Amino acid sequence: KASLQAVDGSDAVGVAIFGRVKKSLALQVAAEGLEPAQEGEGYTIWLAASPEKMLPLASTEVGEDGRIGAQVEVPVEVLAYLANETFRQIAITRTDESQLKASLAKATKEKDAPVYTGDEVLNGEVTGPIVGAANRAEESEEP
Repeated sequence: KASLQAVDGSDAVGVAIFGRVKKSLALQVAAEGLEPAQEGEGYTIWLAASPEKMLPLASTEVGEDGRIGAQVEVPVEVLAYLANETFRQIAITRTDESQLKASLAKATKEKDAPVYTGDEVLNGEVTGPIVGAANRAEESEEP
């Protein structure tokens, strides 16, 4: 889980929780106090290591009420990234949809990670037993 706090000086807050839905890994995100998305804008949910190293998990809309209430399926590989602490944060950005689509298309073509795009509005560190599990397993195996 990650408790999300505003990074832009606003009163926005949220929470992101990993869980299972049937046989899939899901991320449920609830946030409030956000600016409604304008035409051509959306909000993107990222798994983050740093502002330069982020993976987009999903895009969502924010309506007039300033809330996000989204549940998205995410790749199981996300658990490995959390277990080995490659990524430790969830970030939400306000994103120009055309810039995000261009970044994703370029990344797919080049078989590389997409370039981070958008203005970060919420961020929080993921906590729970999975975070660092790979490192703890290695430490317990050492003689």
